[in-house]
Amino acid sequence: MNLNSQILFALTVILFTQIYAGSFLFQGMTKQAAAFSFSNVSYFHRFTNQDQHEFTPAGQEDLNAWTDMITINLYRKVRDGEGLAATANAELENYKAHKALVTHVTHRKERVRS
Repeated sequence: MNLNSQILFALTVILFTQIYAGSFLFQGMTKQAAAFSFSNVSYFHRFTNQDQHEFTPAGQEDLNAWTDMITINLYRKVRDGEGLAATANAELENYKAHKALVTHVTHRKERVRS
């Protein structure tokens, strides 16, 4: 993935979360059932704090020792494409500031329309 694809992916995840997370994503989850599957890996809900939800695969229940995690954040103040892009860029910088391994980021050249 190039830099543009990564940003587009991040924006898509944030947009998906904005639209769907509050309505159905977390309803009916149990500790035994996977919350979702991504890239043929089942992810289980491990932690929620306000609008942050963290998921890891089976065998990675210890959040101090995980190797594969998906975090979904709900950004309630994002209302349009520009806000979404600004939020995605701020998140990317936050990850970089905390020495996270960012393997790929994508930038869209055309303007995001709301």
